[in-house]
Amino acid sequence: MHQIHQLINLRLLFGQQRWDMAEDSLRSAIADEPDEGRAYSVLATVKCAQKELKVAQELADRGVGLSPDDCFAHFALAQVYYHRD
Repeated sequence: MHQIHQLINLRLLFGQQRWDMAEDSLRSAIADEPDEGRAYSVLATVKCAQKELKVAQELADRGVGLSPDDCFAHFALAQVYYHRD
């Protein structure tokens, strides 16, 4: 149940563009489960929104590496490529 509440909270934070709070929540999730690729991919989209593209690239690459079959991981990586110069 805790994970569902985290997802709802993240969705609200994204909708409000509260990137700093979303990042804190995601980094906490990564600390709890460092092999969960989805958390890295979602954090990559946060860093992309913050225009921190180098960090976003590293996170997206990690997300794809941990979860190569997750379509969202590839979406996050594509989003970074799209926003690069």
